[in-house]
This record gives sequence, C-alpha cells and structure tokens, in this order.
Amino acid sequence: LKLKALSVYLAVFGFLSEMAAPIHEALGLSEDAWEHSKGLKQAHSYLEEHQLPQLLNSLMARAVLERPPDLRQFLIHALQDLKANRSAPSMGLFTEEDLETMYDMWDEQKVGTIPADKIVESLKALDVSDLSEEELAKRPWHKLKSVDKASFVKYVRLELQRSSASMMK
Repeated sequence: LKLKALSVYLAVFGFLSEMAAPIHEALGLSEDAWEHSKGLKQAHSYLEEHQLPQLLNSLMARAVLERPPDLRQFLIHALQDLKANRSAPSMGLFTEEDLETMYDMWDEQKVGTIPADKIVESLKALDVSDLSEEELAKRPWHKLKSVDKASFVKYVRLELQRSSASMMK
C-alpha cells in the first residue's frame, strides 16, 4: 500500500514539474507584458525568495498521499509542525519510510543497489531541484556509479534537510 501511495505521490510531483512553464505563460501574459510589470516581478521574487511554491507543492503532494479527512486541520498541523521543529534537522514532510519506499521503487529487481543518478531524479521528484551542476559536483555521491538503500536514504535525507533548512529561514 505504501509503495502504491508513493507512486501516486511521485506522479503528482511529475505533473507539477511539467506545469513549470515560463512565469509569463503561467500567468497568461505575453513575455513583453511580463517584462514591463515591475509589481508582478516583485511578487514573483518574494514568492521565490521565501520558497512558497515549493512549500505549497510539498503540502499538496503530502495531502494527496495521506488523504486526510479534514484537509484544513491536516494543513494547519503540518505547518505548525514545520514551525515547531524549525531549528531541528528536518526532511520537511517526508519520513525515512518514504525514502526507503522510493528506493524500493527504483530497485525493482531487488538487486540491492541502484544507479547513483537516481538520487538526482529523486531529488527532482521531491522538488529539491535548486541544485546547480556545480553544487551537484560537490556532493559525495556525485562520482558514485551505484548506491545501496542505506546510502540512498542518507544522501536524499541530507539534501531534504538542507532544502528544508533553507525554506525555514
């Protein structure tokens, strides 16, 4: 059941990633209108600076995964938990079990290792896509050919914690 739920979750994130059109198109504006709208650019900068789209995408995907009966209470508690645990290392709304399940989805043949590039694919699916090629090259897993489950979970957890920490600033 958990594997199927995570499949739905990843599908939602895939859908959200595909929706990432240029901002002027997403707003239904011509590129020229966007270029000449100082107020819209300031609003967009504010949203990006505070990582609001990533937070909302994460909350929405988690709600789809958990399907709480009272969505408002779920969102209130999720935000309260994020605020209360602001100073502690956090993976946001993800759990170790979520990461283990993701690994299991990649390791379909149950060989015990997966290609290391699945770490990047997973981070993109989890909306931790703000890593430049230069930053990726500095990661300890960058030059590995494959990873086992414990390494996969460790590396993805560290990236989620880094991303969550920057979101909570």
